[in-house]
Amino acid sequence: MSNKSDNIHTNHRNRMRQRIAKDGLDSLQDHEVLEYLLYPFIPRKDTNPIAHKLLDAAGSLENVFNSSIEMLMSVPNMTQSACLFLTSMPKLIKRYNLQKLGDKIIINTTEDAMNYFKELFADEPEEHFYLAIVSPNGKLIDSCRISSGDSNQCKLDIKKFILKTSSTQAKDFFIAHNHPSGNPTPSLTDYEFTKWLVSVAESLELHLADHIIVAKDGCFSFRHSGALASYADDFKRFCQYTPIHDRYK
Repeated sequence: MSNKSDNIHTNHRNRMRQRIAKDGLDSLQDHEVLEYLLYPFIPRKDTNPIAHKLLDAAGSLENVFNSSIEMLMSVPNMTQSACLFLTSMPKLIKRYNLQKLGDKIIINTTEDAMNYFKELFADEPEEHFYLAIVSPNGKLIDSCRISSGDSNQCKLDIKKFILKTSSTQAKDFFIAHNHPSGNPTPSLTDYEFTKWLVSVAESLELHLADHIIVAKDGCFSFRHSGALASYADDFKRFCQYTPIHDRYK
């Protein structure tokens, strides 16, 4: 009986592999993709009903990949190795996409920056700040995470920011943070922070090219909104009336 069952599964899996070889993964429905991904980790069971139960529990293929190991383990017949593999998919895809961009990343426009930061923030459950320093021709010189927090508050590590921006001769930089809530609309704190950062950058003779908020529902650009230019003008007028060096004598 066991041998017959094993033969049925083997034949089904062989047909699935042949189908993928011929038509690719795009030809599969979500439950079939999961069924196929589970083959190496659950070798002696029919993974089709397991795939359906995973989708029922999580709600979508994306949510399966973003679920906790504990949640996936609650599905009957799931194994720890299968859970580890599925939950590693977002990080694997993120690494692939970043390497696909190559070593010579060019960020000349807000759109370039949005595309780059969306890969960095892919499926991050917590709020983070990223800094990208670029050359005058837009070549990415350095990029790093400069702060992390929870979903309600994330503060910039100003010491790390100054050390990073002073480590190169470049004057232009982009900064971005994510909204795990999915809504990219800036909060009042986001506006106040950006105005403060513009003044810090101008004081250091740096140029904030844009502050971008990345979220599942889209991105927000402070540059496109006109806020950056307004903040820079406000700071320049302030310096004209009250020279910085006179204020701190």
